[in-house]
Amino acid sequence: MRTTEGTHGAGTTTRHTTESTTAGDGRAGARGESGTTLTTSALESFRDELTDLWGDLERLVAAVDDAAMIDLSHRLERHVCAMPDSADRLRELANDLMALMAGWQHLGHEERIVLATAMAYLAEADDAVPDHLPGGLEDDDRVVGAAVRAVLRPRRRVA
Repeated sequence: MRTTEGTHGAGTTTRHTTESTTAGDGRAGARGESGTTLTTSALESFRDELTDLWGDLERLVAAVDDAAMIDLSHRLERHVCAMPDSADRLRELANDLMALMAGWQHLGHEERIVLATAMAYLAEADDAVPDHLPGGLEDDDRVVGAAVRAVLRPRRRVA
């Protein structure tokens, strides 16, 4: 099996193969007619899943350092405390993101951006659907779910 890899924009990896490939996690990669497997980056997966919310998220997309993430986690904690009627559900969503934070040192650049973006969105009371309104956490739930999937399960697509 012969595989060559190259990185192309935004962390997308292209594998050119002459036979079937095996991804780094042991799973077989898919092959198109051209023999190319594309791995969609974490940020692309996140954006693609949240197409209709992306306009509300895009302004929050930024690389952050360790200190900024700690500040963001404190901001999220304050938001949970400020929303007593929604605190239980907000806490569940925040805990999902904080679980990802436990692996912060092992996350790649784009995974960190996805996590920071989701935390910033969850910490906002007046996001796409304000949190105090009925159903106001449905958008937050979608953002957190998409972030978890983007960070933990890279998507692959056949070219």
